Amino acid sequence: FCTLLPLFSKTTMEAFLTKIVTEKNFAMGISWEPQGDVLVSAGTPFYLADAKMQAYKAKSEEFKFPKGKGIPGRVWESKGYEGKDSVQNFTAEQYPRVNVAKECGVKGCCAFAVLKGGEVAYVAEFFLFGDYAEDAAVVQYIKDEAAKVFA
Repeated sequence: FCTLLPLFSKTTMEAFLTKIVTEKNFAMGISWEPQGDVLVSAGTPFYLADAKMQAYKAKSEEFKFPKGKGIPGRVWESKGYEGKDSVQNFTAEQYPRVNVAKECGVKGCCAFAVLKGGEVAYVAEFFLFGDYAEDAAVVQYIKDEAAKVFA
């Protein structure tokens, strides 16, 4: 009998999400944690800067992503980063939560792999009600903060 424990404390991950959301003006940050061959967000750390994101968070918890599927799954597979200006024009194949995003008014998002020992411990995903305009300085800032916090 073996129990898998997260590589980082949930408190540390929640503090990281809170810092990025508040400093970079995202509406919400959620984490996806590998459990076997899928990522899950149910029971994982998150931070809401806008209460209107609560419905999207709750509905996201119903999804599980294998490697390569959806933004969280693609980031898990690549161990990198992905950002989208607006997910509302995507197909369900490209963005499985597209109908939920439309219903809740979510448009822009970006996600980052949080690594420990070269493996993905979490995928951190951030959301906006407006379009996400990729900014190399912001992307680097988030990567640097993750490296500091999770080193």
